[in-house]
Amino acid sequence: MFSLPSFKIPSFLGSQTESGSRVDIDPVEIHNVETAADKRPRTLKHLLKANHVNHSIIYHNLTFHNHTPHILGSAYILGGTSEHLNAIYEKEDGELEPWKDSPGEISQDDWREFLGRREYGNRQ
Repeated sequence: MFSLPSFKIPSFLGSQTESGSRVDIDPVEIHNVETAADKRPRTLKHLLKANHVNHSIIYHNLTFHNHTPHILGSAYILGGTSEHLNAIYEKEDGELEPWKDSPGEISQDDWREFLGRREYGNRQ
């Protein structure tokens, strides 16, 4: 008979037990790039918006995912300069496909008719 191995998952919110200890995780900083006055967060905001306007989310026959927002966000959190963020965007810009308009509008009433139709799959 098939049986699964038994293991204990640590409790992150519960009290300390004999088999595990409590893990306290400090809250992370919130980076509000929408209203920041400094150049670095404004650069990130601009590049994220430019990526969304100029590039498809899924490209190369709907095989690859646009990772530019993840790369830019990671570089920003790790302290990348505005110049570094721009260099990343320019590098990714050469790999991505330009945004293509969908052939028509999709509404809440008819969206099911468009599921699986590749020509409507650029913007999610």
